[in-house]
Amino acid sequence: MNYIFNIVQPYREPRKFITAKIARGVSERELLALSFGVAIFSFFGNLINLTFLKDSIGSREEISRLISSYFAVALFFVPIFLYLVSGIFHGILWFFYRVKRMPLSRLTLFWALFLCMPFQVILSMFTNIIGNEYTASLLNVCMLLYFIFLWTIFDCEIFKIDRIFEIFMLKNFVIVASFFALLALL
Repeated sequence: MNYIFNIVQPYREPRKFITAKIARGVSERELLALSFGVAIFSFFGNLINLTFLKDSIGSREEISRLISSYFAVALFFVPIFLYLVSGIFHGILWFFYRVKRMPLSRLTLFWALFLCMPFQVILSMFTNIIGNEYTASLLNVCMLLYFIFLWTIFDCEIFKIDRIFEIFMLKNFVIVASFFALLALL
């Protein structure tokens, strides 16, 4: 029963969960392990998508190349990208709220992602089964908003900031602006 409580606690009581994590201490090894956990979940999500696209891809050689490229991206680039994103958002929080300790920013991002990734894998499977692009997009946006909300709760709890809505909107703005900037570059 204790295992089930430990699995459900971060979703039911995110503030208590992250406070308990801070009380235990933050090591760089744990943060790196979390980033690799997120990368592995990302790899599994891509494998699920590849499984449903198997008929349209063609040969086994192409599928093997895609699997190996997904694995390489997940293993080498996802952790680097996560560290970069946590650094950027730590800089933004530092600019507006003078937060300290960069490892705590990494902890909040990595745990929020790690807690959301199992749902993202399930969502990936579900959206491939139903095959409706509008529903898939809506569910993915809802998942993104939940992730940002959880990440904001963690940041506010760790850095003792009482501006949840402001930080939530700031993160949404930065993510949406980054998305449109990326589209403009393409």
